[in-house]
Amino acid sequence: MKNIMQFSRNKLLSLEKQQQIRKLIDFIKEIDTIHDDSKKYKEVMNEFLKVIYYLQSANSDLIIHFNFPQNIMKHIKTKKFHLILEQTSYREFLKYVLPFVHKFGRAQTDADFLSSLPDGIERPEKNFLPIYLILHNLRSAFNVGSIMRTAECMGVEKIFFTGYTPTPTNSGVKKTAMGTEKHINWEKANDIEHLITELRNKKIKVYALETSPKAEPLKEVEWQENTAILLGNEALGITKDLLQTVDKIVSIPLRGWKNSLNVSVATAICLYEIQKHFSRKNNLL
Repeated sequence: MKNIMQFSRNKLLSLEKQQQIRKLIDFIKEIDTIHDDSKKYKEVMNEFLKVIYYLQSANSDLIIHFNFPQNIMKHIKTKKFHLILEQTSYREFLKYVLPFVHKFGRAQTDADFLSSLPDGIERPEKNFLPIYLILHNLRSAFNVGSIMRTAECMGVEKIFFTGYTPTPTNSGVKKTAMGTEKHINWEKANDIEHLITELRNKKIKVYALETSPKAEPLKEVEWQENTAILLGNEALGITKDLLQTVDKIVSIPLRGWKNSLNVSVATAICLYEIQKHFSRKNNLL
């Protein structure tokens, strides 16, 4: 284990607040890197929880930026780290720590190519694509901002943000959304299952964009108006339980060695395919 992952209480509390933030983010990145290695994951998680314990015992205000539930905080306070490791999956860990990363971490960035056309040029009255997006447990503010930009350009009706997906109030999202967050309808929904039920009650079907043996290729889908596309975590995808609640699973056929695309790229491909479908349907092509 790296030395930067080991701290005594005195050493940690002697650091300036910004240094403590940096170390916490380093811990989270390290856990993200080795989470598939059970032994290393437990070792680094144990050290991370020890650091959280030190901060909690010192009444550090950094703790409030995590999303730890009461039972986890109780185990931390009593140093029962083994119970947290036994009871908490990596998915749940992300749910607890990503609010901190979104608050203090530096957003991932991509170079933007300048367009030869200015924004806000005169166009015919905007025709909304009768499609909704659900962004569930996306980690990267860059990906979210990129999806918002694509969705606004394609005329998506509305975007729902669920789980720990950063919303357009996040500076990283704003940076990559390039102002489009001001021109698209969006809503933060607290419960993904409740949202799916609400959409169904409004006669809106929910399709999951996911790699799965049960998935129907995009080009073969008979897209209907008022459909919501569910997008999941960049690395972990959509849980099996959640996939069982959707009306259909759709996928992008791939031919290479890698079996998945970046979520923002996959969204762009999906929306373009849907736009082509409705254009043909309405004899606009």
